[in-house]
Amino acid sequence: MNDTVIDKLLKMGVDCKEVYEHKEVREVLYKSTFDWLYDLADWSNFVTLTFREYRYPDVALSLWHKLVKILNVNALGKHYNRVVGESYFSYVLGIEYTKNDIIHFHVITDSSLNYKLVHKTWQELAGFVWIDQIKNKTNVLKYVTKYFLKAKNGGDLLVYIAKNNMIKNKVRHWN
Repeated sequence: MNDTVIDKLLKMGVDCKEVYEHKEVREVLYKSTFDWLYDLADWSNFVTLTFREYRYPDVALSLWHKLVKILNVNALGKHYNRVVGESYFSYVLGIEYTKNDIIHFHVITDSSLNYKLVHKTWQELAGFVWIDQIKNKTNVLKYVTKYFLKAKNGGDLLVYIAKNNMIKNKVRHWN
C-alpha cells in the first residue's frame, strides 16, 4: 500500500501540528482544494468584501448572511427560502485577515448578482466592495485557493451549493 505524504511524515515522527507546514502537504492540499472548487459550480462572479474596522468573525459572518438574505429577497421575494433554501446562488466564501487582523472576504458565486445592491448594502453594513465577472476561472480559483491555504493553520471556507438550479434561469441578470 502506498503511504500518503502525511503518513510518511507521521511515521518519521513529525508532530501532527507541524505536518501542515511541510511543502509537500501544502501542495497536496492546494491541488485537492483547487480541483474540488473547480468542479463544484460554474463560477461567474468574484467579490471582495472589506470591513472598515475590526469585527469578530461571528459578527462578520452574520453581516455576510444578511447581505445574502437581502440579495435573495430582492431577486425572489420575502419567501425565497421556501423555494431555494439559503440562497438562489451557490458561493464559496474565503475568510482572510489583513496585517492589522481585520477580516475581509473573497467570495465566488455562480449566478447573477445585483451589483448595485451589493455595493449599496455592503457599504452601509460594513465597508467596501470589489466585484468582477470571472473571465478566467482557473486564475480566480488559484487565487482563492492560495488565500485559503495561506493562513498558518489553513484558512476558512464557507461553502453553499444552491439547491434549485431551475431558479437561476428565472432570476434577473443584473450584470
